[in-house]
Amino acid sequence: MKSASGIVSQKGPILRTKVFFWIGKITAGLASTTREIFKGKSTRRPPLLVIEAGIIGWTSLFYSELYDSARDYLAPGRVIISTIDRSKNYSKQSLKFLLQERPTHFCFDPRTGSQKFLPAIFQTMALTFLISFLQISPIVILTDASVRLWRYQVFLLTAKSGIIVTFLDPKEMGNLIPHERIIGPMFMPISISTLNKLQPKAFSILESQDFESFIHFVGSLYPLRRQFLLEVNHYLSHLSSNREIVIDEKSEKISNHDYWTKLKSFKAVVTTTRQNTNPDYTQDRLDINQMVFRISESLAAGQLVFAEKVPGMEKYFIAGEDFVECNDSEDAATKIIHYFKNQSEAYKIAIKGHSKYAGFINDLVFWKTIDSVLHSKLFIKEQ
Repeated sequence: MKSASGIVSQKGPILRTKVFFWIGKITAGLASTTREIFKGKSTRRPPLLVIEAGIIGWTSLFYSELYDSARDYLAPGRVIISTIDRSKNYSKQSLKFLLQERPTHFCFDPRTGSQKFLPAIFQTMALTFLISFLQISPIVILTDASVRLWRYQVFLLTAKSGIIVTFLDPKEMGNLIPHERIIGPMFMPISISTLNKLQPKAFSILESQDFESFIHFVGSLYPLRRQFLLEVNHYLSHLSSNREIVIDEKSEKISNHDYWTKLKSFKAVVTTTRQNTNPDYTQDRLDINQMVFRISESLAAGQLVFAEKVPGMEKYFIAGEDFVECNDSEDAATKIIHYFKNQSEAYKIAIKGHSKYAGFINDLVFWKTIDSVLHSKLFIKEQ
């Protein structure tokens, strides 16, 4: 329901969030009681992380890098994957795999199971019971915190333990977030091996200090993003600039290797941070910009990055030092022209942003940050 100011009321979603949070608490409590009755106290196990995704998910750049970066943090044998076939029953596959492997930690993405409300909730309740019974700590990847169903699922699953990783600022969500074991906005995890492959090319491009007259965008072109890019090109033309954004819609068929090859050939990248309206889901707080993967990818590949403001992003990347922050399409056009005319400034920012992110990757900050919040540590130094 909208008020006179046009702001959507959050009372209903806040109440339901609390309901699902307490359902999760009760479910986890029943599982703990059942374990004590039938199994007694558990023994300490060496860390084992299961990362679950669908067949299509495992072809994505994100899950490839998530898996490889986890192997940087843990020993390779301490990270295993679970592949879900969407044509088969989700719960049977997921619960069977967890019972078989008995991991200490489980990486869950609410996009993997059913996307229908009641089946998704019941699947999550069954999963909550099992991971609580087996004392498995959930690590949840919440790519779109605006989607109500996914929020309800992840707060049900993490009501008692575990952590949520998201890409927008949880503080901006206010009472839609019922606990503090949530990290955001977080950058995309990228492995050390990928960084090492990108780095020589990144530095050779940046050190040339020869930025071309155009800037690139590569990615999905949903309506708000397309509108922003077209507006920037309009302002660039209006300002009598010979600069332009070369818009390249990323094909789902492109391999990860070819995508990195294409990205690292660019010298400057512009991206939006606006959320996409999805007609298949009910969403809240679409006004909050989030740290899209393109920012992390472009910094890793050594581009000068132009991006819209993201609340909370300053925890990792500083506007004007590591990237160029744009308030709107007109501001983006003005700053593109400025930095293309002042290439020494552009070079310094690109190098600083790349070096900053490379430091995060080499220092394993993504996984260390997760471990700093988890009650049950993922990384345990072996004797």
